[in-house]
Parts: sequence; structure tokens; C-alpha cells
Amino acid sequence: MKSAETIIAKIEANHWLLLKREFGGDWSFEVWGIHPLRGRVGVVGEDTAKERALCAAQQHLENYGLRRVPLQASELPWRVAVLQQVA
Repeated sequence: MKSAETIIAKIEANHWLLLKREFGGDWSFEVWGIHPLRGRVGVVGEDTAKERALCAAQQHLENYGLRRVPLQASELPWRVAVLQQVA
């Protein structure tokens, strides 16, 4: 059975980080909020995808003077937003 999922965590007062794994295992991310951003992480493990997406979000938001983003992805309260499974 193949699965795809979207997980989400609040990274700043006005920004959320969405991390989406496609059925093939490729990860992409979006920063939702006042200063949006989109990017791809590639085919890596979930922990690596979280760290890479958070690093990109941190760099992006620091350009706007926002520095309250957690330093580690493991510090974020990740939640499953969408889970899809196909046979």
C-alpha cells in the first residue's frame, strides 16, 4: 500500500510550515502566512525532510526580521493534516 501525507506545524505567530510527501516519496514544503515560500526537499527520510524544510523557512523568514522560529524541527508540534493511502 502506498501513502502520501501532509504534516503541519506552526513555526511563528503568523506562519505555518506544511510538509508534503507524495506517493513516490518525494517531499515538498510550503510556508503559509504573510511571507509565503515553496520548495522541494527530495526523496529523503521524514526527519531529514523536516530539518531541511525548517532550515529553508528559517532563512526565508529571517530576511523579514522574524527570528522566533525554533532551531530544531524536533521542537515543533507536528500534526498530520492529510493522510492518503492507495492499494
